[in-house]
Amino acid sequence: MGFGRPLKLFLYIITADVSNHPLIHCKRGKHRTGSVVGCQRKLQHWCIASTIDEYNCYAAAKARVSDQNFIREFDVTSMAEFLLQANKTNFSTDDESLLLGN
Repeated sequence: MGFGRPLKLFLYIITADVSNHPLIHCKRGKHRTGSVVGCQRKLQHWCIASTIDEYNCYAAAKARVSDQNFIREFDVTSMAEFLLQANKTNFSTDDESLLLGN
């Protein structure tokens, strides 16, 4: 599943502003929500085991291996680099360090 530019920017805006937390919703609150929260946890530097455990806790019997794999494969560095390139003039040095984990 690939994310297009508008969705990547939207996900960043929602997840980067802590005053929005939590603000994630989908039809049932398990698969899409769990996947987005899992990606957010990776952006927050959670270990993958804790991230997947949280996903499984809330998805319960509806947990899907494909969602878990999506979360595992979500590339935080690629997302940060994409966002910096897409909107370089709107980021300060502090924002860049935060996104890249420096």
